[in-house]
Amino acid sequence: MHTLKTLAAGALAGLLAAPIAQAASFWDGFDSNYYNGSLWTASSGKNGDPFGCTFYPDMVSAATGGQLALKLHNGACAELKTKSKYQYGTVQTRLRLSNIPGTVASLFTYDSWHITPGNPWTEIDIEILPSFGNVLNTNVIYQASASAQYRSWEKRIDLGQHGINPMNSAIQVGFDWTADKISWFIYNSANKKVYVRTVSKSSNSNCDCIPAEYWPSRPAPIFANYWHGNNYNYNSVNYFPKNYSGAAGQATYDFIQFIDY
Repeated sequence: MHTLKTLAAGALAGLLAAPIAQAASFWDGFDSNYYNGSLWTASSGKNGDPFGCTFYPDMVSAATGGQLALKLHNGACAELKTKSKYQYGTVQTRLRLSNIPGTVASLFTYDSWHITPGNPWTEIDIEILPSFGNVLNTNVIYQASASAQYRSWEKRIDLGQHGINPMNSAIQVGFDWTADKISWFIYNSANKKVYVRTVSKSSNSNCDCIPAEYWPSRPAPIFANYWHGNNYNYNSVNYFPKNYSGAAGQATYDFIQFIDY
């Protein structure tokens, strides 16, 4: 989730860096107890509403067992972003996070005019939201420009029905992205790959579909972040990600992978 309803202050300082080139498959298993610096950079800066924290590179650190930790405490959070752009493939990770309401752990693709002048904001999301229970939040976001109408295709998947909970143990989760379909998957308690949602490129209003003019079709950087909200109007039904108490925690990632098609 790079931002939910507006990008008025939504670009991180580092997003205005040198142009990002398209790239092929990668695997980072964090076996060196840190991330691959040729693939990733740790973000600095602050997003707009509803983010309530600033991204600091030192909030990204090694964790025990060859994992990478994205840490969080009141006012500070962590984000990794790829130095290259990726298009049409499988994006996946295995992660575990602290059960802290008001926080978000994620893996997503994101591009916008802040990264590539003239490009619309397009985003494909995997998000885990303790405030909403044991669910996987899936979403596609589109906005043609800062002044254009914001579009979102969001759906929450009950992970309990698959016998997993990322607050108790690591889960493997990802999505397949093609020119006409996006399919999110998890590995269930039997370690079997299960597809939990598919959206298709279509103007048909009677299906889980996205019209072609809103479809994410350009290469985009891949992000992973762990952050907390700013508690603005958190009692609202639509507020994301609801109340944060100030507790510290971390999301640990065993690996992040992109498989090119």
